[in-house]
Amino acid sequence: MDKKINFLDALPTSLAGERSHPLPDTGERFLPTMNGEIAFEHFHRYVLVQGLCAGKVVGDVACGEGYGSAILAKSAKRVFGVDIADEAIDWARNRYVAPNLKFLQGDAQCLPLASDRCDVVVSFETLEHVADPDRLLAEFSRVLKKRGLLIISTPDKAVYNRQRQEPNEFHQHEMYREGFEEILQKFFKNVAIYGQQYFEGSIVLGGPKRRKQAGKRSTPPRLLFTEELGDASASAFAPTYMLAVASNGPLPELPLSLFASAEHPQAFKERYVALNEELEERTHWLKEIQAELAEANRRKGELEVALARSEEEQAGLRRISDDASESLAECNAALETARNELARLGAGDEAVRSELTACRAELSATRAAQASRDALFESMRAELADRNAEIETVRAELAGRAAELETIRTEIARRNAAAAATQAELTRRDAEVEAARREIAERNADLGTVRAEMHRHSAELEATQAELKTTRTELAGREGELET
Repeated sequence: MDKKINFLDALPTSLAGERSHPLPDTGERFLPTMNGEIAFEHFHRYVLVQGLCAGKVVGDVACGEGYGSAILAKSAKRVFGVDIADEAIDWARNRYVAPNLKFLQGDAQCLPLASDRCDVVVSFETLEHVADPDRLLAEFSRVLKKRGLLIISTPDKAVYNRQRQEPNEFHQHEMYREGFEEILQKFFKNVAIYGQQYFEGSIVLGGPKRRKQAGKRSTPPRLLFTEELGDASASAFAPTYMLAVASNGPLPELPLSLFASAEHPQAFKERYVALNEELEERTHWLKEIQAELAEANRRKGELEVALARSEEEQAGLRRISDDASESLAECNAALETARNELARLGAGDEAVRSELTACRAELSATRAAQASRDALFESMRAELADRNAEIETVRAELAGRAAELETIRTEIARRNAAAAATQAELTRRDAEVEAARREIAERNADLGTVRAEMHRHSAELEATQAELKTTRTELAGREGELET
């Protein structure tokens, strides 16, 4: 088991005391001034593999601000830290200075290193950030020597996402253990995958030295979990990160390793409690948002149902109004009858007075009922008016869309007419071209006839010239004879 290490001791002393880092916290890059789980996870990997890099040429790919390359350089023959971020490389070159340490700016999928340059390539939490994992591993294989060693880590998708509220926005893809092992075996004959997990616990160390009995092995370290106390709520140990060693040669064996800090345990506990409180607050906020969304969806459904029933409600309101008018007419008729009867019987008839009082009470109740129905009718009429306004808005929008569609159809018809006119013009011009071709053919035929006639006349002219020449010769002879 590894010696207990304070991870800040692994850094240059000038950085160990700093509380903040000059480079910005992008959320994607780890900075050595961070605390908590992420600090233990990142430093543990570098300290664990430091021994495997002793005396060797090492490439630390996606080195970030350079703290890990500086750790490896304490034992390695030569370390090349490579990162795509210019500001990180500039910082690393100025902060971590050693004769066997060099930082290079470059893409992990196109490394600025010669082939067969490295004995070891270290790349932690890089695979999930690139678009083409095969290309990345092919580049690692290129810069490694024939029997070189790759040490690489990536989150286990089966565990990592289960521990998060939302996906990591910087990850282009994540892998299950089977897929991680399969892609490594494309490039390396031998692959071994280990698990890394942050947890809180206790450790028992030391004890009296005992002579090893012949034929018996020493007792291996034992991991104990709270399930052994009957705590049903405790979960099984499931590593969040996969750490693999791969090579075309023999593989080294990584020991069981504990990376711990004895400093400020209360600070880590307070940080843990704060994170839990933040998690509970965000979970509560998420539940409120989900409840509001559900309420909005419910209200939307109610409005849709109410809109669908608006015409039916309008008809019902009309029926209620008609019934109320009939009831009012009946009450008015009964009141008129009572008045006539009262006038006939006289004011002294108590029975008539009682009946009149009852009629008045009944009329008041009827009027109250009518007023209530009128109020309900007005309320429903107002709601109906709102629904009708919404319908009119939708109809207006549909009319606008229909007008746009009609404009488009008119434009298409105009363009089709223009295309038809163009086609007719092309057909007419094709006919003119064909007529011109026929006329040219006829002219060519006439030209042939003229040429033949010219040849015949030329032949006749040549014959005439020969005959004229002969005549001239004869005349010359005769002139000679005459002179003699």
